[in-house]
Formats: sequence, C-alpha cells, structure tokens
Amino acid sequence: MVALLGTDTDRKIAATLDMPVDATTRERRRRKIPACAAAQNTPIVIPPELTAQLGKLSDGEIAKRLGVSQPTISKYRRDLKIECVVEFGSLPDEAFPLLGKELDSVIAKRYGVTRSCVSRRRNLLKIPACTNRSIPNLEQDVVEQLGMRSDSELARVTGLPRHWISQARKHRSIAPFAESESRSRRKAGEDTNQSKAGIAGQGTEMS
Repeated sequence: MVALLGTDTDRKIAATLDMPVDATTRERRRRKIPACAAAQNTPIVIPPELTAQLGKLSDGEIAKRLGVSQPTISKYRRDLKIECVVEFGSLPDEAFPLLGKELDSVIAKRYGVTRSCVSRRRNLLKIPACTNRSIPNLEQDVVEQLGMRSDSELARVTGLPRHWISQARKHRSIAPFAESESRSRRKAGEDTNQSKAGIAGQGTEMS
C-alpha cells in the first residue's frame, strides 16, 4: 500500500486497494507523502452523483470522497455558481486581497468557510479587522445621496456593500431615508405645481 501512495490520485489508489478514499488520503498525509504531481495538474472530474451533491454536502465532505483538497472542490463549485454549505475549510488565495477590507463574516459566506477560518488567516497575515466601526471612503457623488435614497437602493445602484452605505451615513449623522417623507415631499411638490397651474389659469381668464 505505502509504495502506491502519491503515485496516482488518492481516489484511484483507493479503488485499487478497495479502501475508502478519505482513509487513503489520511494515510498519505500521515506519512507526509505529497500528492501525485501529475494528478494535481489534471482537471478535476467529479462523478455525476457527487456533482448533484454540490451545495448540499460540504465541500470538505465531497473532497474527502474524491481524495482531493477542499479548496479544489470549492473552486469547482464556485465556477458552477452553486451556493455553498458553510463549513470549516481553507481560504483560497483569491480571497486574500479582501481581508481587512470586508467583514470576516462577509468573506466567509462568499468563499464557503467559517468566520474563524477567515479571522485566523487575517491574523496570521497581521491585517487589522474590518469592523462596523471602519468607515469606508465613498465618492462625493455617493455621499451626496446618503439619506436621499434607502441604503439598499443606493447599494444596488453603486454596487457597494449595503453595510458600507449604512456605516457612512451613520458616521455623518444622516438620518435614514424615509419613504413617508419622500411621499410628503412629492405631494407638496404636486400641490405647488397645481397652485401654480391654477394661478396661471386665472391669469389667462382675466386677460
């Protein structure tokens, strides 16, 4: 058995030895035998029955069954635009630029790992956390719209996270957008227009 470890994918070796894939992977790692280099460069192939479980089972569970790493399965799932089951796992390198710029919980949800996983990686890189007290810098034209639209609508229009909009508005002591106030303003505007129209009509009759 030991002689086969690392010579091919854990899945193929497990099939040859008639043993579970995760047991094969665990034994290879215990003996500190690197995964087969050729296997690492081979595009991942997931059987249809496991493809159907993406987003239902955790990425880690599917990875164990296939004898591959959890980030490999996570990337495959994200490429298929399938939502994840949140689990403990490894944070992919592509997420590193977001550390400290977005909340750990937001990054964790996006990449299908736990918040503690993100926090540990951020702390390891000595990056300060982004908290609700962190006030993002917004463009002036966005600042001018704070409180004039709902935070959700402004976030949708600008493509910025909603919590950024809310934080920036609260930091500037700007009251949240009130739909009732907006209706009052519109009604006042309509009344003014009607009054102007009435005055104009009277002037026409007099002439």
